[in-house]
Amino acid sequence: MAAGVVLVAGCGSSSSDAGSDGGGAAADTAAAEAMVAKYGEPLTSVDLPPLEKTPEAGKSVVFVTNNIPESQYLAEGSIAAAKLLGWNAKSIVYDASSPTGLTAAFAQAVDEAPDGVMTNATNTTDYAAAAKEFAAKNIPVVTSNTTDPIGAPIIANVADPSQYELAGKIVASYVVAQKGDEASVAMFNIPSFPILKAYEDAFKAEFLRLCPDCHYESHAVQPGDIGTKIPSQVVSAIQRNPSINFASMGFGAVGTGVSGALASAGLNDTKIIGIQPTTENLEATSNGTEDMWLASPITGMGWKSVDALARYFNGEDVEVATKAQVPFVIITKDNAEDYMPRAEVDGGDYEAVFEPIWKLN
Repeated sequence: MAAGVVLVAGCGSSSSDAGSDGGGAAADTAAAEAMVAKYGEPLTSVDLPPLEKTPEAGKSVVFVTNNIPESQYLAEGSIAAAKLLGWNAKSIVYDASSPTGLTAAFAQAVDEAPDGVMTNATNTTDYAAAAKEFAAKNIPVVTSNTTDPIGAPIIANVADPSQYELAGKIVASYVVAQKGDEASVAMFNIPSFPILKAYEDAFKAEFLRLCPDCHYESHAVQPGDIGTKIPSQVVSAIQRNPSINFASMGFGAVGTGVSGALASAGLNDTKIIGIQPTTENLEATSNGTEDMWLASPITGMGWKSVDALARYFNGEDVEVATKAQVPFVIITKDNAEDYMPRAEVDGGDYEAVFEPIWKLN
């Protein structure tokens, strides 16, 4: 989702940047390797301090989200976390490809009149009427994977642009560490998710900083084309430019069907990389058909969203929920099996992680 890329209905669009005029400057592989080395450790911390007191039971919360797998992981975490606190929790799911699904889902959330709302991957500008209602009724909203600033009704953003900018720098570093001056990237991203622009902008800037003469191009794709049109779009891009050795996905589900399409076309030298892998991406990485995914604890973001509401209801500082660092880990064939089926803190045993934080034991 590079700046300047325009989404064309029914197809992908692209822009190309062959790199700045670096005058033959060598790639800074040492800096790239140093960045990569920082993110090979297991996910062990949610970076949150304990609450001052146990949250009150009986709250009613809803999670509004799209039907993309990564979002469902996040929703699952939020529902499980809310139930651990003795809250009534409900997930409202809409089709990401539907032109009216999002607004209808948020209208339903308004009608539910909950104590708190959680959402992800959609900004308040996309549900402006509902956001106004939430603010008027003092219903707090916790968001994630958006560019929303903190301000009514948003009380916390547990995966904000700064986290995605860091992710972009890490993935760009991986590419340069692997291929140096020969690195050539095609990015496939979804402009309807504003947070992905922050990711791609950071990726592109860091990639061309580390390797000024390397090739970079961007392709806008659509949620409704995941697993259908996107694989052929990737194949076409690489056939047009066979030098591309990394096809970078905006997030895991974007890569659905891509490895098979590349293999069928005989394009075996292009590696698939990205962020926020699904279980299927981890399986593909384990068997070598996909190369690298930068993982963060997506289910854990759901737990952190509930934690933010708990702090708000307790009258405690909520700012920490936004500032808490999202942990990242680089997953390749060498360690993919260690993170199956998902890359989560302490293997996903979040009850054990949050019980002491929430003073439940």
